[in-house]
Amino acid sequence: MTAVFAEAERDTSQARILNGVQSRLENRSWLTGAPATGYRIKGVEGGKRKVLEIDQDFHPDGEEVFRHVREGQSTHRIARDFNGRGVLTWGVHLRKLR
Repeated sequence: MTAVFAEAERDTSQARILNGVQSRLENRSWLTGAPATGYRIKGVEGGKRKVLEIDQDFHPDGEEVFRHVREGQSTHRIARDFNGRGVLTWGVHLRKLR
């Protein structure tokens, strides 16, 4: 009998979690963790909710990386080119913002 109730509670919890994830996806809410490359976390609605927005300072460099990858260039070659031109990596860019 206890196992039946435990299974029902597990199903209810799982449904709540999935509904929460779906809701956050629909309103673009960001919960936790580092933002994806090329995005910043921005507070909205009085700080009650966070969303991702494109980091306009890094966007051109990120687009260039993606373009080079689509063209078949190796990441090593892209990194050497960017290092030679003094282009900041995403991690260094984030540290500079802080």
